[in-house]
Order: sequence, then C-alpha cells, then structure tokens
Amino acid sequence: MTEFSERYKKYIIPAILLFIYLVFTFITWGRWGNVIFDCFREAIIPQAMLDGKVLYTDITCIYPPLAYQFNALLFKIFGNSLNVLYSLSVICGLTILALLYKIAEKKSSLLTTFVLILTIMEIFTFRIVGLNSASWYFPYSYSFLYAFTLCIIAFYLYILYKDTNEKKYLYLSTLAAGFSVACKFDFLLFILLVIYEIIKNKSFKDFGYCLLLFFAPLFCSYGIWFLTGGSIDGLVQYKDFLVNFANAPSVKVFNETVLMQSFSEKIPVFLFNSVCGFGINILKILCLSAVFLLISKKFSNKIVKALFYLVLGFLGYVFILKNISLNQLVTFNLHYNLVFVPYVVIISAIVILLLKIREKNYTEKEKFYFLVAAAAFLMSYRVFMAVFIAYIGNFIMVVYWLAFLYLLFELLPEYFPALNKDFYKKLVCLTLVLYGFSYTMVYLSLAEQKNMRIEGRQEAIYTTSQRAKVINEVISYFKEYSSEKDTVLIADEGLVVNYFADRKTNMKYYALIPHMIDTYGEDKIISDLLQNPPEYFVVTNNLYPLAGFWGTDYGQNIMNFVSENYNQVRVFEEKDAKKEFRMTIYKKQEKK
Repeated sequence: MTEFSERYKKYIIPAILLFIYLVFTFITWGRWGNVIFDCFREAIIPQAMLDGKVLYTDITCIYPPLAYQFNALLFKIFGNSLNVLYSLSVICGLTILALLYKIAEKKSSLLTTFVLILTIMEIFTFRIVGLNSASWYFPYSYSFLYAFTLCIIAFYLYILYKDTNEKKYLYLSTLAAGFSVACKFDFLLFILLVIYEIIKNKSFKDFGYCLLLFFAPLFCSYGIWFLTGGSIDGLVQYKDFLVNFANAPSVKVFNETVLMQSFSEKIPVFLFNSVCGFGINILKILCLSAVFLLISKKFSNKIVKALFYLVLGFLGYVFILKNISLNQLVTFNLHYNLVFVPYVVIISAIVILLLKIREKNYTEKEKFYFLVAAAAFLMSYRVFMAVFIAYIGNFIMVVYWLAFLYLLFELLPEYFPALNKDFYKKLVCLTLVLYGFSYTMVYLSLAEQKNMRIEGRQEAIYTTSQRAKVINEVISYFKEYSSEKDTVLIADEGLVVNYFADRKTNMKYYALIPHMIDTYGEDKIISDLLQNPPEYFVVTNNLYPLAGFWGTDYGQNIMNFVSENYNQVRVFEEKDAKKEFRMTIYKKQEKK
C-alpha cells in the first residue's frame, strides 16, 4: 500500500482534494451569499438586459458590462436560474484551485501544494457568513469572481511563458488579463508583469500585439453594449455615477472604516488585532501538535498508538478547535485574523531582495517567491492597506496565502540548515490544516443556521428560519394579490422577493442603500419615482452597517414620499430571542 501510494501520489493527492471540494460543495449547496444584500442583483440584472433594459442608462451598475453580458447569454441559453449561477461559481472555484495547484506544484513539494489547496478550501472557498456576501459561490459580484478567475489564468500562463519562453503564453496571458479587466478594473496593474517582460526583451512588436490583445476584450464588450442600446450619453451617465459614487459620504466612510482603502489610523489597530488573533489561535494548535508528534514517535505498538491518536485527537484537538471556532463565531475575528499576511509577504520579499541584491545570486525558489509576492500585490493594490477576507480579500488573499505558505515550507528551512526539516514540515502542516479547519467549523455552524428554503422557484437557496418565514410570506402575498405586471421596489434592499415572486423592480433604484441614496440624492430619486411610481413599496427593518435603519436614520425624505403616496397594506414579521425581522408592504394609492 505504501509503495502504491508513493508511486501514484501525484494522482491521489489531487483526487483527494477534488473529493473534498465536491463533498463540501454538496454540503453547503444553496447556503452561500446573502438573501438580502447584493447577491440577487446578479440574477436580476442579466434578465433585465434580456428584457431590453440597458446598463448604465436604465440599470444602475458600477461594474464593466462583460460579466453581465456573459451571464445574460447563459440565461438566454439555459434559462434564468440560480443553478446557472451556482454552476458558474463551481467552475470558477475549480479553475482557481486547479491553477493554484499547478502553480505551486511547479516550484514546491507535493506536501506544500496539498496544504496550500486544502487550507484555501478550509478558509476561503467555502466561506459562509451571515452579514456579507463575498463568497466564491453566488457572490455579491460575478464581475469580481470572473475577473479574479481570469487573472489567475493570466498568472498561470505568465508562469508558463517564464518556464518555456514561448511567446504564445505571453500573448494568452495578456488576453486573459484583458478579459479580467473587462470584468473588473481592479486588476488593471497586473499587466505590468507583461510590460516588464516586453521591456526586458526590447520588443516593440510584442508590445503592439500585447496592447491589442489587452484592450480587445474591453472594446468588444463595450462595442456589444453600444449595439444593444448603449450610447455616448449612457457612458457619460456611467462616468458621472462613478465619480459621484466614489465621493458619496457613506461610501467614503465605508472605505475608510471597513475596507481600509485609504490610510487610516485604525490600520495599525487591525494589524495588531490580526497578529494577536492569529498568534493566540495558532499557538494553541502548534503546542498540541508538537506534543502529539513527539509523543507519537515513542509508541511502537500499533494498538497503543491508535488509542493515543484517538484520545489526544478527540480530547485535545476537538476541544481546542471548538474553542477557537466558537470564539471566532462570537467575535467574527476570523474576518481580520489574516490581515497581517500581505505585510509579512511583501516585507519579507523586500528584505530577501535587499540582503542579496549585491550578490545577485537569487535561488529559483526566491525568484518564484518574488514573482508571487509581486503578483499578489498587483492584484490587491486597491485594498492593500487591509486585505480583509470579509470582503474582496476572500478572493485576492489566496495569492498572498500561496506566498505565505511557500515562505514557511520552502524558504525558511533553507535559511535555517540546523532545523529538523522533517519534523518542522510535519508540525507546520498539521498546525495550518487544523487552523484552517477551525474556520470550516465556523462555516458549517453558520450553514446549519441557514436551515429554511426560500419558496417560489425550483432552485434552492436557504437562509435563517426567521428571515425565510418573512420572505416566503411576502413572496406568497405578491403572487396571490398582485399582477405579474406590477413593479415592486424594496428598501433598503431585497431583490430576493422580486426574483422568487417574479415581479419587476425599478432597475435604477433597486437598492436604496446609503451609497445609492448619497450618489443620486433623495430629491432626484423622489422626482423619478413620481414619474414612474412602482405599484408596491416594501420597507425592511435591516440595520445597514454604519448607517442605521432605512426611513429612520437615512432615506427619511423618500419614506415621507411613500407615506404620502402609498397605503400600508400588510406587515410580515418574525421575532426571535435577539431581534425582529420585518417587511412592511405599501400599495400605491388609487387616483381620485
């Protein structure tokens, strides 16, 4: 059996990882994303485009058109279904993991590669949370998911070019990077890797080819947009919207407080908390793992060894991991526990570079480390100050994680020759895998809480029983008492009702969250709603982060407009021990 495993391990390891991926996909199916915030926009917008609505002119959107065009095409072929979006997410997840596996496998041991992919799945891939929607599955933005997937493809092709010196890989890498930017502008700087190669080779012809390949997807995407109803005026509206959105007070506060996209005095605090949170949790597992490995060597009897594994594993690891996961679940510190990782990667890369800059005798492992660190930074420049896995960091952090694990497994043992490499790698492997599993325990706990299905369509999506009961009642109300032609506008947000009740919404103001209200202004929103009033208005009691309750803490003028022009017809609410979830339905007053 040992000989068989050794001979076929390069096939067995990927098979094990694929099995884990498929099992957890099945276990967590339909429990991804958020039923209220963001996610259902991704199902509504492509269908609205198929219905003749035009991005930026008729539909509020902050992203380039390519991802929505692609999803609209798939809806046209396969029908508008969450299963189409779920399948796309599964394919993207597999692509990301497979390519990261291939990248790591080229330059590191099979152990490093296995731990990398397993911990990525444990910490990032199957992430389930209650408050936000930066999931790999049914995410808040397929634009970002596609862009990140394409950027990973571009990175893999770039590495193939570095390994083979075949220009076709450089061209294909450039094209993939172009598609990535056509989905999301965040990955624009990744092209600097290609430009570096062109400058190094002093090839103006390659520069011209790469320039054409890089911008072709963007031009084609906007070209299709023009052919399907877009206009110069629409582009001007889009530009004005982006400018106003970026300068909206609530957006600035969100970026400074939550995403840390600008310099803030809170960043050192988050970094300190990150180091402490990670350090304390990892130290608990590390100490137990060291004891476990050291003592297990002393047992020669297989039965005694098995009992030892069972007792220490059950009493030790289960207790510690449960303690860590419960702490993370209560405090949500799992969001910022890894904020320090990009700093470790970038600073260590700079230190190694400077220490050897005179000698210029960098090893192949060091060159690979520099490359991964550079790629990670270029992918995350917009949020480098604090890459939270609570938001887009759940995607881009995996490249830093690749570099971080490469540093631990491949570089540090080379710098410390006196280190017992076999024991060190086993210890780090066991510790990181179990640390990652503490995240998985949190996600599985949250998945269990999403125990009730939203009714109305065949596709499965689950949420907490409290929310599901209210949402299902509201969906049933609209199916029974409203016409299919009636429009339903929900504030602050709740496109899940529109999707499952099959009722249209005002695509310009489908999310009356603080960001949109600040961007457009309440007067303009009210003016437009007077000209094109929805038949129904639904008000939720969602507590929006940093802003409060809609109609009370923000959006008061729009709420006054609703009170004056609509009659309250039904209130659906559900209480639990902690809070109440409520959706209030208003119907447009009949003209006298």
